[in-house]
Amino acid sequence: MAAQMAANAPPEWLADVTLVPVPLHPRRQRSRGYNQAALIAAAVGRRARLEVVDCLARSGPATAQVGRHRAERRAGPAGAVEVRAGPLPARVLLVDDVVTTGATLTACRAALVAAGSLEVSAVAFARTLGR
Repeated sequence: MAAQMAANAPPEWLADVTLVPVPLHPRRQRSRGYNQAALIAAAVGRRARLEVVDCLARSGPATAQVGRHRAERRAGPAGAVEVRAGPLPARVLLVDDVVTTGATLTACRAALVAAGSLEVSAVAFARTLGR
């Protein structure tokens, strides 16, 4: 997945940028044992020689986006996304596995911009088409 993402991302997206994985809720990460976005970000970082900063955290209810209706997803992820470490890089490339509505990426971007990042883009392995 990381090889395809690194090969297909627009070159300017991988220039002078820091990778930030989309966070999982702590309960979901404990259950799963890993964060797939963090693993993908690390692999993309190795291929593109980019730093990875795991600076976002999920809080609040542990309700997953999976199974929620589109309108609920678009309203944003259950709970909140917050920045847990700083200082933040000026240019960030969020990394996720799948984008459905974009609500989680939007929440991550809002948290990063509020904490001082100037430019936030996102890359994902797959995107679902509207349901």
